[in-house]
Order: sequence, then C-alpha cells, then structure tokens
Amino acid sequence: MQGSYYSCLKEFGFENAHLTDIIKCQKPVSAKVTPLEVRNCVTRFLSKEIEIVKPDLIVTLGRRTSDLISCIQAWLKTNIPQFQLPHYAQRKSEDRVRFREALKRLRELIKSSKII
Repeated sequence: MQGSYYSCLKEFGFENAHLTDIIKCQKPVSAKVTPLEVRNCVTRFLSKEIEIVKPDLIVTLGRRTSDLISCIQAWLKTNIPQFQLPHYAQRKSEDRVRFREALKRLRELIKSSKII
C-alpha cells in the first residue's frame, strides 16, 4: 500500500517527500497514547528518521496527525514543510480520488507560496 502512496507523491512532483506515520511507539489498539508518549516517539524516532532521509517535505498520515501537526515542527527542530494526508487514502476508489485531489491541492499551494 505504501508503494501506491509513493507513486502518487512522485506523480505530483514530490520525489523527495518523506511519507511517515507520526506515532512510532504502538500500544494495544484499545489503549490511549498520551501526549507525552507521542512527543517521546517523535523526538526519539521520527527525528532520527528525518535526519537520515533529509526530505524536502514531510507527509504525515493518520487520524492523530491533524491534532499534532502544529507541534511536530517544534519537536523535530526543523523548518521542513509538513503536510497531513488521510490514512484511508488507498482503501476504496473514491478515497484514492480524495488522496489524489489532496496532493493536487498541495502541489498548487506549494507552487503559489514557493514553500519548496
């Protein structure tokens, strides 16, 4: 499934984008992840991931992303632009269309603002 995400990112001109889940430390599905646990995961694991990959854009996935996106840049101590996409994007054909539309809007936003 991730291959489909990356092929779409490449198609829309984001060859050096890094697609990632924010939460790297998994608990049982029914368990709640605390804000401190999320921060620890981001600062310990995601920051190392970004250091290795050196992307032009970070594309985050998942439900919690929209709640956390404003904190991530400060936690990672980076100015790399970040964009959140829905995780469901490859499940059904209408969801794939929504994913592609989100990438198209992102490309237009970046072109107009010269973010990357």
